[in-house]
Amino acid sequence: MNLKINTTETKKVVKENVKEHFNIQKWVTIIGIIAIENKEKRDFIVKWLSEIGLWAIAFFKWPNEDIQNISFVEKLNSNMLPGFDFFVSDEIWDEVDIMKYMKNGIVPIMPEQNTFTGIIKPFNPMMFEWNAFLFKKDWCYNIFERIVAYLENIKFPEDRRILIKNVLGTFD
Repeated sequence: MNLKINTTETKKVVKENVKEHFNIQKWVTIIGIIAIENKEKRDFIVKWLSEIGLWAIAFFKWPNEDIQNISFVEKLNSNMLPGFDFFVSDEIWDEVDIMKYMKNGIVPIMPEQNTFTGIIKPFNPMMFEWNAFLFKKDWCYNIFERIVAYLENIKFPEDRRILIKNVLGTFD
């Protein structure tokens, strides 16, 4: 049996729990997941997300230094997923179940060529279609640019609503 619940309300409640769990400030509205295997790319993205004040949970072992706004985990409790807004991934790996993430309303930011090419396509805010922010080149700046494009799009409530609706409906 598949129960439908108020996704917006669920995401709000779970997000508050995620904030408490990771000691994220109450005013934070956007929380991401960073699942980038390549160390150079991961370090670049983590550094710049911290610089722009964006909160994220990154999959990898604790670095030797604290990085503002970034928490590090080796695994993430799947009950926390509705509390996240986007995920960035450069590869397909076990910690990132793309279908589960998207069914929890988490927007993918990932390579254009991926396992789900044809189902996951770049969000078009003018046509209110598709469900992701895809980078063509596997280069740090291209990945960061797609994160910024995501942030710009969700500033508009209707774009954000449609994007999340499209993400949730991807695998129905």
